[in-house]
Amino acid sequence: MALDEKIISYTENPSRELLSVASRTNIALNELDFHLLAFSTQYCLENTEWIKIAEKDLTLFEKDEVFLKEDLQIKQEYKIEIFHQTRQDKTANAIKLIANKNLTKIVAQINFNELKYHEKLAFELLQIIYKKMLK
Repeated sequence: MALDEKIISYTENPSRELLSVASRTNIALNELDFHLLAFSTQYCLENTEWIKIAEKDLTLFEKDEVFLKEDLQIKQEYKIEIFHQTRQDKTANAIKLIANKNLTKIVAQINFNELKYHEKLAFELLQIIYKKMLK
């Protein structure tokens, strides 16, 4: 079965959303993929109301006095576009994410020998890195 049109979805868990679409459409999970279109971030401290924070202000979480608070809660919602992909993504195989033991630093290791340059390569690389970070 094919997915005739792309599906736009808002979700806190893109992997679960892909699983749901696979179930509804009878398409194998490994044949579905998504593009990250946007995201929103909210946080709360000390059981207060959730505060929505702009992307440019996410540096707030780089401050130890904020990020290390025990009662800090962060949640994100993603706007994704789900589509049917029947070919294997060779570009994704060229990227590996490596994290330190505390998961406080992540480095993208890219094997450029496996990549072929095209006009939208930078955008494609960012999409793949974001998706891998979400998994």
